[in-house]
This record gives sequence, structure tokens and C-alpha cells, in this order.
Amino acid sequence: MLLLLLHRLQISINKSLILMFVFILLWNISQFMNQTVRECPSCGAAVVGRSDKRFCSKSCRNQSSNATRKVWRERMAPYVNALLNNAKSLDTLLAGRKEAEVTNYDLMRVGFDPMSPQQKGFSFTDGRETRAHFGPYVLVIISRNKFIIKNNN
Repeated sequence: MLLLLLHRLQISINKSLILMFVFILLWNISQFMNQTVRECPSCGAAVVGRSDKRFCSKSCRNQSSNATRKVWRERMAPYVNALLNNAKSLDTLLAGRKEAEVTNYDLMRVGFDPMSPQQKGFSFTDGRETRAHFGPYVLVIISRNKFIIKNNN
């Protein structure tokens, strides 16, 4: 059929060029037929293309990404807010100094929350002292009622 069309158009084409064209056409069709059709996790439409393609379109990919980020922000919000509030409290106590010694009363007076959700996993002991990190600040525990606040900036 292609040869008839070319003959009608009076185009002379080399037979090897035609065979190459037919080979490429068949190869592309076989590649398309070998693709597995997957389902878009965002809208459920068919996803055809590369083997690592997950979404049917850019809008579905963006929608999924935005939803994931929203869930992450909502999940992390209490931790981030507690960290920021405690960092502001320590900043108030330091008042521009590099280091200050404070008591429990001083910490509670400025709104520091020692039981905040972000506190878990942020404190560690290096053999000499136990420290808790709050943004750029480090709270070194000296005793039950005495602490040293250090600014790492």
C-alpha cells in the first residue's frame, strides 16, 4: 500500500530505505505492544510510557505531590511549632549573649516547654553532659534545676 502511494506520487525511493522504514515502524509498534499498562494512582487512568512512569499526566503528578506535602506538613506542624516556640524562649533568655546559665523557673517564665513533642530524640549524652538541641540553641543540663544555654551561631 505504501509502495502504491509512493508510486502514485511518482517518488522513487531505494528498496533498502523502504525496508528500513518498515523495520523501524514494526519495531516501534512492538515496543508499544510490549509496554505494560499501569493505573495512575491519582485518577485511575491508564499510564502508558516509560517503565518508571507513575502518573498519566503532569497535573496528576502535581496533585499527588501536593497532597503528600500537605500530609507531611500537617504531621510535622506540632513538632516544628514546638521547636520554634522553644527556640524563641531560649533566644529571649540569651538576650544577645553567646551563653547563659538559667534555672527551671527562668525557662518556665519565658514559656519553654520541656515536654514538647519534638524533645523526644533530640537530647543525647556524650559521657559528660546531656544536651538538647532547639534550632541554633543547645540546652546543656547541669543538674535538675540548672542549665546552660549556648548559641551555636
